[in-house]
Amino acid sequence: MAKSKMTPRQRLVNLMYLVLLAMLALSIPDSVLNAFKNLDDNLQESIQKNQFETSSYLASFRDKRLKGDPEKNTIILDRAGQAVSLVAGLNNYIDSLKGVLLDQTGGYRKETGEVANGENTDLTYQFFIKKENAAALRKRINETRSRLLALFPETERHTLNFKMSATDKKTASGQTESWEMYNFGKETPVTAAVTILSMLKSEAVNAENYLVKKILGHYDESVITLDRFVATASAPTAYVLAGQPYRADVYLNSYNSARAAQVTVNGQSIPVVNGIGKYESRSSRPGVYTWRGTVRMRQTDGTIKEFQTEPQTYQVAAPSATIAPEKLNIFYAGIGNPLRISAAGFSTDKLNVSLSGPGSLRRTQTGYSYQVGSEGIGKRVVLQTTTTVDGRSISLGSQEFRIKKLKDPTAKFAGKTAGTMNPVVLRNQDFIYANVEDFEFDVKYSIRRFTVTIVGPSRELSVIQNNGADFGQQLKAAFNSVRPGSKVIFDNILCTGPDGVDRVLNPIIMTIN
Repeated sequence: MAKSKMTPRQRLVNLMYLVLLAMLALSIPDSVLNAFKNLDDNLQESIQKNQFETSSYLASFRDKRLKGDPEKNTIILDRAGQAVSLVAGLNNYIDSLKGVLLDQTGGYRKETGEVANGENTDLTYQFFIKKENAAALRKRINETRSRLLALFPETERHTLNFKMSATDKKTASGQTESWEMYNFGKETPVTAAVTILSMLKSEAVNAENYLVKKILGHYDESVITLDRFVATASAPTAYVLAGQPYRADVYLNSYNSARAAQVTVNGQSIPVVNGIGKYESRSSRPGVYTWRGTVRMRQTDGTIKEFQTEPQTYQVAAPSATIAPEKLNIFYAGIGNPLRISAAGFSTDKLNVSLSGPGSLRRTQTGYSYQVGSEGIGKRVVLQTTTTVDGRSISLGSQEFRIKKLKDPTAKFAGKTAGTMNPVVLRNQDFIYANVEDFEFDVKYSIRRFTVTIVGPSRELSVIQNNGADFGQQLKAAFNSVRPGSKVIFDNILCTGPDGVDRVLNPIIMTIN
């Protein structure tokens, strides 16, 4: 099977399974029922986010790809639509089962939002096992999975890795337990059954997202042809000072075409270098200027095909100041935000920069650095640039910036957020940590505390609280006794960044093999 990255939703589903395995054999207190409700709420939110992501991906494909080659890409889009339709049918069936089950319990309590008679285990058994609704659901899930796999070539199916399936389970004693009894047996309360249905729907939506991306990804694997051409204009800037040249590239953007093109701008021929037209215009007066490029290409049959760019505009302006942050037009609280501030016609040592708002600004060897604490989060700050000419202070411009909280990091254990681990490797670890991937700043986060839940192969459960990132003696001792088949769950991970904001991070779920 191809490996797939575990999403926070998948980790949440696995965590829910562990809670079910550990708790269904015990009496069900109100606190556990409330935990099921919270899990169900989180699953519903995850389902909505995944469905939105899939819809956005399909819409982007229609906008960017379908117009370029409708004949080929319509086939790909239809396959993706079939996957969406199959999953929608399964989810509608799951929702119908949930609706009938809730009707029999009395629905949700208006004052708390909890399932009425949620602790009732007999109703779950009668509805799913005696009336064989669980068997019908199992059949529907596996039929949907088979039909989804059929959308792919047979040689590709073994590489697909998605969780949506209904198969029997092995118990700790080595015996086989049916999928129906494993999920909806005699000790399953109605609240847990509702959450399991949400989990199954979440798995289906996750499979839909995964397979749609696989199908649409085939676009990039196709052979590039030479039957599509787009005239393109590219300019380094749309803003120049009076007396400075305005430069732009006008070229035929093709799929590996070696044929020479003729390029004109406003009817005048311009030089062409390696298929790219080089346009240069020098303006001495401020104002807005417009031009349009034309590219003419000789086809294999000898005919000339013409392409035109969209009208391009640029502005010639008098000297003014430009303030541009190196890391977008935002500042992050708790760290130094580097800035380079310049103004055309003036050296940087002649510029005076002041700020209006929270925080402080200081000069550095390369420019400026702005810093603000957590009190500035959500606020705005304005930087004003002035200079002195003939003894008079002249304003050259200002720029407003938003102050944001630092990005939330990802909690990791031995470089992982989930997966499998050898018990020897587990015992050799001393800490967990948190970092942010793909972020412009190197930010250090401090783990303050976390909870570790160990679910043994026989469903025994132990919970350990730990302060700080480093493992305490109690936790190390517990890890020394972990056996293969156990689950180790790091949860309630609280960390603090340099902005002083506390964050609760993602859970980490490890299977000990």
